[in-house]
Amino acid sequence: ISGGESLVSLSRGWIRPLIVQATRHVDRDAGDYWSEDERPLLITAWMHIVFGHFAMAPLLGEIFGEDPLSPANLERQTFFLRKLARMMMRASEG
Repeated sequence: ISGGESLVSLSRGWIRPLIVQATRHVDRDAGDYWSEDERPLLITAWMHIVFGHFAMAPLLGEIFGEDPLSPANLERQTFFLRKLARMMMRASEG
């Protein structure tokens, strides 16, 4: 993700389809809370959150003394991300 030969194929084959799908969900669920200009920023922030967990795994492991990529921690991270996504969209309701 920091450049190199596989960036284009990774971007077009994997990341772009995820962004298209995320954009559809945000457009459908965000209501008036997230403006059209903010929605790409919201999706970008989400990408930082998701990828950051993996990119920072060695540092997080050192800080917290456990493997952030262990099955239990990945399950906990997945639960957290789902909760955060619901909260982000719920903010648009109220």
